[in-house]
Amino acid sequence: MSRREERLREAQLAAAKERKRLVLFGVGLVACIAIIVALNWGPGAEETAAPVVEDVQSVLALPPIDDVPLDTVSDATDSQRVILEAAPFAGLLAVSRGLFGGHLKRLGEPVFPFADGAERSDTLRGSIYRMRGSILEADIIERVPGKPEFWCLVETPDGDRFFYATSEVPETLFGSLNYVLADGIFFKYYTRTLGDTRATAPLLVGRELVASYPEVGPVAEPDLLLLAEVDDPVIGSDEPLDERGLWHLLNVARTVMAEEGGTERAFADARTLDDPLLEELAQAPELYRGQPFVFGGMVRGRPSPVNLGENPLRMPQMETAWLRNNSSGLDTLLHLLAPQGFDFDEPPGAVLFRGWFLQLYAYEDRDGNLRRAPVFIVTDIEGVAGEPPPWASDVLWGFIGLSVLLAGAMVILIRRDKKRAAEFDAMRRARRRGSDAG
Repeated sequence: MSRREERLREAQLAAAKERKRLVLFGVGLVACIAIIVALNWGPGAEETAAPVVEDVQSVLALPPIDDVPLDTVSDATDSQRVILEAAPFAGLLAVSRGLFGGHLKRLGEPVFPFADGAERSDTLRGSIYRMRGSILEADIIERVPGKPEFWCLVETPDGDRFFYATSEVPETLFGSLNYVLADGIFFKYYTRTLGDTRATAPLLVGRELVASYPEVGPVAEPDLLLLAEVDDPVIGSDEPLDERGLWHLLNVARTVMAEEGGTERAFADARTLDDPLLEELAQAPELYRGQPFVFGGMVRGRPSPVNLGENPLRMPQMETAWLRNNSSGLDTLLHLLAPQGFDFDEPPGAVLFRGWFLQLYAYEDRDGNLRRAPVFIVTDIEGVAGEPPPWASDVLWGFIGLSVLLAGAMVILIRRDKKRAAEFDAMRRARRRGSDAG
């Protein structure tokens, strides 16, 4: 191979390498853009570590009440009401172990009809009811050796009374008010003395008593004295949110949202949550508890409902989300809570919220970092038209810079390829002229 052919071959190989390098550079640029978008739009480390409580609904498979011989039970006369039919009662007590709270939710939480219950006793027998009230009297009875029963007389908020019997003896009291949730199956109208009280009342048989709260009415203003009792957990603890404060501010939010012009009234003097104010709040949260704020950001991750359990609002769920705050370019995560039905997904993109500060929440993120996030109870969400996310300018300038570099590299490579192509062409022509002359 001649020297000219060698140079031609080397030049062709060099051009092929440059083209390959250009292709790899372009692929790398696309990969960088994809990674940036994924990091900013996907759920962050903190968001995915946020506790998520999943809603496990009970399958509606009612306990086999029909297997209990309730047709042998009678309560039409005073003499019949003092008798507790042992076999049917024991059968219903056993069957009631299969009665769960999910059954009552699916059934619409029926309440016993005290007004005409005595007259309809035969048709109501074996029906399931959800009752709440204060325990007036209670006793542990062992009618069968080794099988204790917990009996109590409960008074409803309307002043009606009922007996409740369960084979599950509670190990702890039900709070200072002794207020309980009693899901049970109606057995009969029964007369007996419990403690110092003798009464004739419906007897419900159930799985267990659950601690409950008297229902509260609407409240339109935060109670700062109540919220003053809220404590903020230290970093690294796993304490839940303060229930009293949570119920109270959810109640305020629900009331304000239902009131025409309520949100405008409640947040007329709200402060904007900026970087310095957020730092102050983190240092001294007790000074800002129950205060109204306006703050912006982007909802990150996937908003999700959380089961509340028994609560004074009779609210089955609340809505939760995590917000990356961008009121002043601050990269801080906020934990947002709202009454059931609130939609954190609309509108998408940059949004503004109005809400009250509850407390700081301690948690551990996916990377094992211990953090505390401010918790706000919010009432509304508003889109910010035309406002880009806080990282948009960085991505834009990065993309422009990479594009300029890529364009410059392409220009240089194209010019080099043209120059080498011209040299190759000149070499071929010279070689051809030499061959012709020979």
